[in-house]
Amino acid sequence: DRVLGQPNFVLSASRSPLVGEEQVGPASAANFYASGVRHMAIDRRSGRLFVADYYNARVMSWPSVSAFHNAQSADVILGQPDEFTTTCSTGGVSASSLCQPYGVAVSPSGMLYVSDKGTHRVLGYSPPFTTGMAASRVYGQAGSFTSSAPTLGADGLASPAGVAASDTALFVYDTSNRRVLVYNDPGADFTADVAIGQASLTTADFGAFIYWECYRHLVEAELTSLIPHLNLDEAESIAFVGAGPLPLS
Repeated sequence: DRVLGQPNFVLSASRSPLVGEEQVGPASAANFYASGVRHMAIDRRSGRLFVADYYNARVMSWPSVSAFHNAQSADVILGQPDEFTTTCSTGGVSASSLCQPYGVAVSPSGMLYVSDKGTHRVLGYSPPFTTGMAASRVYGQAGSFTSSAPTLGADGLASPAGVAASDTALFVYDTSNRRVLVYNDPGADFTADVAIGQASLTTADFGAFIYWECYRHLVEAELTSLIPHLNLDEAESIAFVGAGPLPLS
């Protein structure tokens, strides 16, 4: 019924100049870079919508997923100081910067998690949300908001993609380390407790990950009978289905 990023359902311009009340340059709070939208999440308590704008190095947010109008401007921008800045890690890697945000997830209590793929970390934001705000939690950089190296181990990440969250657990698909990390108490520390797809938290073996890949294909075989054309070959997301996580393409 409604569309964000374009003035109507017909046009498809990258960073459309036809949307945004304060258009100054190519980017605004109302448009996206072509093919830049990666994942979306909804805060089920408030209805707030979050969208990862990958190439503009930001997460855009609207106050109500059920009440927005065509080409409406986002009222919150995370990862940038304003709606017009689009550089990667603006001002340097910090708690308020993003570089290639990929996955987004909101816990039942309203905590927002964003996988910052370009700086090999996951950031956690506590509500209320405001433009340019700093994250309150970081995973994948041993608790540091200013480092960005890809690492292995319980406190490392390398190109994280999909994320899923409850109030008591955080799941992160750590793509380059070929594993899914589980943080059993993400509010207490930044160290993962379990590595799915590997024999330990310190290995990134392709052979071990094959077992995880086989599990994905078993899931696909089960679901294909219910959902035709389902393809998990390039899955980079995780979502909760019932009581547990399930990889989705």
